[in-house]
Amino acid sequence: MLPDENECRTSDKTHRFIRRRMGKGVDSMRRSSNPTRKISITLPGNLFNELERTLSYSQSRSRFISAAIAEKLDGESAQSIVESTTRQLMAAITSRDDVDETLKHLLLQILAK
Repeated sequence: MLPDENECRTSDKTHRFIRRRMGKGVDSMRRSSNPTRKISITLPGNLFNELERTLSYSQSRSRFISAAIAEKLDGESAQSIVESTTRQLMAAITSRDDVDETLKHLLLQILAK
């Protein structure tokens, strides 16, 4: 069976595009303004295992680690639970929508002291 006329035109356009790209070489391709670098790091086994449990199969380990490093370097990120004081945790709990009103009321009384 012969291809119809429209298929041939599409194919010709595709071939011309490929030839133009190949003729220009790799250097003409758009470069990222912030290219990635491949590094090698060593993590304690328990930290690596926790990372693997945290990420789903489709999540990027590199992207997760990059975000964690950026957050730490920015210094503007929210403190982790371990780094937070009890009062900070109590204040955070009162601002959540899924917390019982009675608990919020009690926490606000404690925070007012």
